[in-house]
Amino acid sequence: CQSDFAMKYEREHFVLQVMSRQTMAMLLVLLGCVGALGLPMPLGNAHSEITVEICANYKAGSGFSNPTHMSLRGEGVPSLDSWKQDIAMTQKEFSDNLWCTKIMYDSSFAGKALQFKVLSSGQWQQGANEVIQNLPGVQSITTPNQSNQIAQTITVFPFFHQQQGQVRVIDQSVYSKQFKNTRPVAVYTPPSYFE
Repeated sequence: CQSDFAMKYEREHFVLQVMSRQTMAMLLVLLGCVGALGLPMPLGNAHSEITVEICANYKAGSGFSNPTHMSLRGEGVPSLDSWKQDIAMTQKEFSDNLWCTKIMYDSSFAGKALQFKVLSSGQWQQGANEVIQNLPGVQSITTPNQSNQIAQTITVFPFFHQQQGQVRVIDQSVYSKQFKNTRPVAVYTPPSYFE
């Protein structure tokens, strides 16, 4: 003979199982609708490719010539795993300043870091490496007749010629009410300012 508690437990457990199945069925239907609409979904398949577009926005300042070609080198994913081999960047249509390339990687690299530098006509960019701390792991679902969509576009602003910033005194005699005297005003411009 079962106690009232045991019978109540079995009923509630059965109800939870049925609700879990219904909830799972609804979730699968919703995920199917989201995929059909082309909305972002996590790609858990180890064979799914994710595409990130890396763009360099660069216009040479006075005294410097605009690049004839740009590329990047770096490490972090198989398609960008050498500091010795260039990945070509193409100039965007209708823009003299924007050069881009696409980097593809397996979804297992999501959340990992990627670092790179841009080269302008073979000359390395100045300063620290560009770093993407967390590679995206979400991408829009594509159908067979669509090209691979881009999960994220990263735009960097490299500089190639100046290695040091400059300090310029722009006014020698600015009056200070607090100190009751005059003092010079200096402005610092970073190395990239004149490019």
